[in-house]
Amino acid sequence: MPAAPEARAPPADIGRASLAAVRSDLGAEWTTSELLSRIDHAAIAQILRQGDLEKFSPWGAAPADFDDVAARALEIPAWAEPPVVQAEEAA
Repeated sequence: MPAAPEARAPPADIGRASLAAVRSDLGAEWTTSELLSRIDHAAIAQILRQGDLEKFSPWGAAPADFDDVAARALEIPAWAEPPVVQAEEAA
């Protein structure tokens, strides 16, 4: 069963905070467009866009199976961490 519309914005805010926590190059205060220009993950994109529609659109967001999207977003730590940069060897 899809989550209630009013339940969508908080997961979007939590997603932003989670991304900022695991990636120092992302900010929790960034807009959806700013975040999505730096990451490529369909579940996160849908969560952020649904949250934006619920928060800012006078028409709200279209119904969606938000619970499924939110479950997929729990995989954030597995892919969001930036790649390890190897230190240059001392000469």
